[in-house]
Amino acid sequence: MLKKVCLLVLASLICGAAALQAEEVSLKNGDHLSGAIVSMDGKKLVLKTTYAGEVSIDWAEVSQFSSDKQPLVVTKADKQLVSGTVAAEGTDVLVTTAQGVQRVPRADVSTMRSPADQAGLREVTAPRHDGRMDRRRQFRLRARTRQ
Repeated sequence: MLKKVCLLVLASLICGAAALQAEEVSLKNGDHLSGAIVSMDGKKLVLKTTYAGEVSIDWAEVSQFSSDKQPLVVTKADKQLVSGTVAAEGTDVLVTTAQGVQRVPRADVSTMRSPADQAGLREVTAPRHDGRMDRRRQFRLRARTRQ
């Protein structure tokens, strides 16, 4: 009986540890940060941590990263969108989609956003009937990305 209880406790600890693993960012200086990747705009990677809130990191200082739990929308330099979990491998970003893994050269990654932020961006950039941008839509996107 004691053996079964010990095995159950051990199994729950292993499962709990796996669930607690977060996305991780490694810097060129050897530091490691864990949290959720929020976005990357070409210059800064934004990581949301439980201990420091949102942290902006120079993209040039990031050596490795992974987003195994949350899918991101990656915008390539040619404006093509690829959505899936992301990870860095050497000089490439691997995007795991439903169709398989796509390898994107890191220099060709313009932005990375959550699907919700990407949908909000599409709403903002859609022209009005007269061709001008709607200022209210721009305000809503800014408010959404600040949360």
